[in-house]
Amino acid sequence: MQNKKKESIFRNLDWPIVLLALGLVLFGFVAIANATLQPLTGDEQSLADIFEKVNWPTLRSQMLFFGIGTAGAVAICCFDIHLFGRFSNALMALAVLLLALVLTQPPINNSRSWFKITETMTFQPSEVGKLALIVALAHRMSRGEKPPSRVIDLLKLLPWLLVPVGLIAIQPDYGSALVYTFTFIGMLFMSGMSIKLFIGFLSSCALTVVPLWFLMPARAQERILVFLNLSSSSASVYQTEHARIAVGSGQFWGKGFFTKGALSQLNYVPEKHNDFIFSVTAEAIGFFGCVLLVAAFALLFWRMLRVASVAQDRYTRLIVSGVVSMMLFHVFENIAMNIGLMPVTGIPLPFISAGGSNLITNLMAIGLVLNAKLRKPPKGVFDLPAP
Repeated sequence: MQNKKKESIFRNLDWPIVLLALGLVLFGFVAIANATLQPLTGDEQSLADIFEKVNWPTLRSQMLFFGIGTAGAVAICCFDIHLFGRFSNALMALAVLLLALVLTQPPINNSRSWFKITETMTFQPSEVGKLALIVALAHRMSRGEKPPSRVIDLLKLLPWLLVPVGLIAIQPDYGSALVYTFTFIGMLFMSGMSIKLFIGFLSSCALTVVPLWFLMPARAQERILVFLNLSSSSASVYQTEHARIAVGSGQFWGKGFFTKGALSQLNYVPEKHNDFIFSVTAEAIGFFGCVLLVAAFALLFWRMLRVASVAQDRYTRLIVSGVVSMMLFHVFENIAMNIGLMPVTGIPLPFISAGGSNLITNLMAIGLVLNAKLRKPPKGVFDLPAP
C-alpha cells in the first residue's frame, strides 16, 4: 500500500515544473562561474585550465544552497499543504521576529538585511519571510465563503503586509519591500475580489508615493532620479550604463561563456554575480539566448498558473498565485533594471543570481506549488468551490 502511494506521488508530480526549475538552476551555475571567472590570459590550453580560474568557493556555496533548498522542497511535499495554513500565525510571527532581530546586526553594504553566519555565508530573513506571507495571506483570504469584498475585509489583511514591509524598509531594503507589496497585490487580484475594490486599493497605493518619497534615504531617491534622467550621480549612472553596455555587447548570438576580453572579465559590471548577472549573461548568450531564457521563465509561470487553475480550493490556488506573483516581479524587475527600464533595486534573478537565501526560498516555493498539485483538501477544511 505504501509503495502504491509513493508511485502515485511520483507519477502525479508536475515534472515540467521540476525540470524547468532544475534547468534554470544548472544554467545559473554556469552563469555564476562565468561572472566570477578570473581574467583569462589566452594561454589556457583546455577547459581544465579555464576551470582552475573559476571562483569555486562562490560556486560551491551556491551548490550547497541548492541542496538545502531541494531538501526543503521535498520536505514541504511530504506534508498536507493545508497544514501550513493552520500554522500560518506562528510562521508569520517567526518571520516578523527575524526581521526585527536582523536590525540589530552590523550593516552589510549599507543595509541591515543579513545575519552573518560565517565569513562568507549570510542569511536574509526577508527572503524566507516571503513564503510566510504567502501562506498567511492565502489562509486569511480563503477563510470566508466569499472573497474579500468590503473595505473592512481589505483593512483586516493590510497589517499582514505593512508590519513586515515596515521592518524591511527600516533595513533599508526597498527591493524586497516591493516584492512583498506586489505579491500582496497579485494575491488580492487572484482572490476574486471585486474589481472596484481592487482598483480603489491600487489608487490608494499610488497616493502614498509622495509621502514615501520624503521618507526614503538619499541613496534610494538618487537611483529613482537617475532612472528618470533627473540626476547624473556618477555611482548610480555607472551601474546602469555599464550593465546596458554589457547587454548590448552580446549582440544577437553572444560572445560565449568564458571568453577572453569580455566585459565581465574586466570587472566592468558591478555586482556581476548577483544583481547584475543578467547583463554579463546576456553578453555571453546574446539576444537569442536571452529570448530563450525569458521563454523558460514564461513557461514555468504558465505551468504554475495551470496548477492554480485546477486547484481544489481557494487556499491552494492563492498559494500558487502568490508564488507566481513573487517570482514574476523578481524576473521583471531584475531584467528591467539591467536594461535601464526600471530603477536599480538590488533584486536577484530567481535561480540564476548567486545568493543562498533567495535560491532556497525559490526552491521551497516550487515545493509549495508541487504540493498543491499532489494533494487534495481534506473534507471540511477550506472546502470551498473554485470560482
